[in-house]
Amino acid sequence: MITVPKRTFILHTTNKETGFVEEREFNSEEEMQLVVLLRRLDFDKFEIQKELDFCISKNTVTDVLNKFKNIYKELNPCFMCTNTSGYSLFTLNDITTHVFITLCENLEKEFNIYYKTDCFKFGPEKIYEGGILFLNFPNKTQEMYKTMRIYVEEDSESAQDRESDKWPFIEDNTINKWKLNKPQKLISKGRKVGTRLKSFERAPIWTKEELKLFQICFNQIGIDIIKSSYPKIKNLSYSSK
Repeated sequence: MITVPKRTFILHTTNKETGFVEEREFNSEEEMQLVVLLRRLDFDKFEIQKELDFCISKNTVTDVLNKFKNIYKELNPCFMCTNTSGYSLFTLNDITTHVFITLCENLEKEFNIYYKTDCFKFGPEKIYEGGILFLNFPNKTQEMYKTMRIYVEEDSESAQDRESDKWPFIEDNTINKWKLNKPQKLISKGRKVGTRLKSFERAPIWTKEELKLFQICFNQIGIDIIKSSYPKIKNLSYSSK
């Protein structure tokens, strides 16, 4: 008779006092997730063990895990992230550095009016394919990251066009340099442009309201949204656990 070994789940953590890596075995993934979640909610070791013992004795680990997940979602927006394809764009004219500056200024205006604040600020992202980065928003901390990546789809251009549409090197003072210099073409007229929506490290997830505000600002500078490509609301968030 073959004995099937019982499956265990091992959690590795670093002891803040000693610096040593400790490991702990759990009988189920739900038990392990619950301990991780309680630590994120700043429960001390005694409280965590007490809650875990109760769950095991009552056989309600999943129910209690879901309860604390809901608490964590309410207290920590970082529990949810965005990493999905956005809508597709089509350029009706050349998009230059000066046009991009106008786009960022329009986004700041529309977002600050809609959310009744003066916090929002946008700029070019330091990434090869290009992007529109949320430089600031309400309650932003340094580690929060939120952006719309933009990239010219290869089937809409030749190799020569791709070279001319390459995103330039971005520095902290790039916007000021762009304002002082002659306009430089970023994306040519007649290009289909893909987007990807990202929000990590406690940044708020993307919303349908934000996508509509971006659409308004894209339209203002001669960029159309391909409506059939609009992302589904359910795809704008996922659990980071």
